[in-house]
Amino acid sequence: MPMSRFQCSIRFVFLATFGYCLFGTPAQGAPIPVILDTDIGDDIDDTWALAMLLGMPELDLKLIVTDYGNTPERTRLVAKILQRAGRTDIPIGTGIKTGDEPLAQRRWVGDFDLAAYPGKIHTDGVAALIEAIDSQPAMITLITIGPVPNIKEALRRNPRIAEKARIVCTGGRIYKGFENGGKPTADWNVRADAASWQAMVAAPWTITTSPLDASEELVLRGKSYATVAESQHPLARIVIENYNLWTHRKGYPKDASSILFDTAAVYLAHSEEYARIETRSLIVNDQGHTLISPNGKNIRCQLEWKDRQAFDAFLVQTLTASPRPERGAKPELVQEVLASKRQEARVSWWGFDPSDSTAYLQKAIDSKVKRLILDRQASPWITRPLTGVSNQEIVFEAGVELVAMEGAFLAKSDCLLSFRECDNVVLRGDRSDAGKSGLIRMRKQDYQSAPYEKSEWRHGVVFLGCRNVLVQDVTIEKTGGDGIYLGAGSNKTPNRKVTIRRVDCNANHRQGISVITAEDLLIEECRLRNTDGTDPKAGIDFEPNVPTDSLVNCVLRRCVAESNAGTGFQICPQFLTSQSKPISIHLEECVSRGNRQHAIHLCGNPKDPPVGQLRITKFLAEKDGMAGLSVQFNPYDGVRIDLEDSTFRDCAAAESFFPPLYVQGLDTPGRPAGNLHLKKLTVKDDRDRPILKIRDRKGNGIKDITGEIILERNGHSKSIVIDHAWLERMCE
Repeated sequence: MPMSRFQCSIRFVFLATFGYCLFGTPAQGAPIPVILDTDIGDDIDDTWALAMLLGMPELDLKLIVTDYGNTPERTRLVAKILQRAGRTDIPIGTGIKTGDEPLAQRRWVGDFDLAAYPGKIHTDGVAALIEAIDSQPAMITLITIGPVPNIKEALRRNPRIAEKARIVCTGGRIYKGFENGGKPTADWNVRADAASWQAMVAAPWTITTSPLDASEELVLRGKSYATVAESQHPLARIVIENYNLWTHRKGYPKDASSILFDTAAVYLAHSEEYARIETRSLIVNDQGHTLISPNGKNIRCQLEWKDRQAFDAFLVQTLTASPRPERGAKPELVQEVLASKRQEARVSWWGFDPSDSTAYLQKAIDSKVKRLILDRQASPWITRPLTGVSNQEIVFEAGVELVAMEGAFLAKSDCLLSFRECDNVVLRGDRSDAGKSGLIRMRKQDYQSAPYEKSEWRHGVVFLGCRNVLVQDVTIEKTGGDGIYLGAGSNKTPNRKVTIRRVDCNANHRQGISVITAEDLLIEECRLRNTDGTDPKAGIDFEPNVPTDSLVNCVLRRCVAESNAGTGFQICPQFLTSQSKPISIHLEECVSRGNRQHAIHLCGNPKDPPVGQLRITKFLAEKDGMAGLSVQFNPYDGVRIDLEDSTFRDCAAAESFFPPLYVQGLDTPGRPAGNLHLKKLTVKDDRDRPILKIRDRKGNGIKDITGEIILERNGHSKSIVIDHAWLERMCE
């Protein structure tokens, strides 16, 4: 006789579950495939449960689906947890959104950028859940630890999922009230969406639940809690950091957890050894009560614990002593690199450690492989100081972060990545997929106080006497010195043929970029911003240390210096002399905006000024705190300054000393200030004041200042032809 559809379903369930013993242990010891459906982000117990699950090799987590309330924010929380745990291989599904309430764990989530998350995120979490169940060849365990609108919708779309899954959940109250006495009230997980629980209970799958009768006892205290709180294991750190930043943390003892209801369901998905399970016939009424009824569904209920201490020990072990995720080291490929059989390698072939990858990074660099890819991991590459080599291209995958290790860089001159007298170096981000540029980040705030000795030299990237260098498409931020430092080699050799392109130097301590010595330098389309910490605090500073340093053929093109505490573009050859190589610097189509000091500042040697040329074309200075152009100690026969086709807008608007243009002469007798040539310079300045100030304290006079200025003031425009009489009026 043909079997009925119901009989077929029963037979399928029986065959699919045949390999399981006691509803938990799979045949032949294989991990149990599970899906987690969670309303994580409100009560902290979901976070403990997820971390516990990640620490259990007995369970194979196929998917996490966020459920109920503000599910997109719950997804962001899950993603950050997985990234911190090194488990971005686990896909996430965003479930049905039923509200916009902020999470009680929002402080820990912070500004975590979901767009940069490397793992898979399904926008339709219900569809992902159905697919995850259907794709399994045998029975899968669906762990639900919250309200279950996702489950109701999944059953509506595909009722047959109940034939291929079993439910293990946290929910309901059978006998006990919240304080172990009185009439049981409706459990939140059920009453928040009673209709969804009714649909789940009505489906023909096996359900095992841990009602509050047993799960409300789950609190870690004493040594158990201290072991987790003091552990440095990634899972322990995740739960304790979340717990300490949880909105409701102050309502619980400092030396104990809150009630960890949901950890019970995770445990029951694996084993029932420490639990007492009894079957009860239950219904869910419209108010969310779970009631014993002869007309109800037979549900396996954990009513108490056989061995709570053993459970606590198991939970602590998962968070503090579970194996850490395999980081994918590939020693066989490393050997091929070392044997010169491969010209391209990934740093992760050497290994990855979320707390300190210095050894892996340095070994990968020292392999001298031609092209080295810093590949994206679940968390940043944490490092101590690194040293680069010649003839190597280092490529940051989109979104990769190389981050200074906390507590390292104690020496004053410790820099994150240094190249000394190297040739043919490329350091670039890969943005082919329109992803975020690679990030190099240090810990500027740490270096500004004990135990760090005060210093200006904890730079991000350093080149000393290097040749043929390209730095491109990276962000360098929060260094203890400069974002990029270009200094001399051991034999006073300058850097030669260096290109820095589309680099964002942000919030560094001393400068965005410092150029001590360079020949044939091109810096283009870079952002130099928010420098603040120690003087000069400039966007970029050309500042040789000795007369033998060089500033030859240095071009800045389409660069923006903004919001720096010092000057935007600073040129200070104060240690060069008339016998040094003539400087040649060109600022082309650059912008200075909102810097607290000058837009451009040239400061020569007051005793023996250097010679050369500073050419400024198509430059825009706007809303800088001081002058658009400030020139100090540059005589008529010193550096020639050409300022062409440029605009100074609202510079020094609130400044009492500096006007838009400022010139200060030498104190040495007989050397007039000058050699400044203006062509098509527009100055927008609505204050009634001279737009040029010439400070001539020694009465040396001025010589060879030429050109024309278009002054725009209060809606009117006039042309000022620079002549001797006008210059005399500008003298102080």
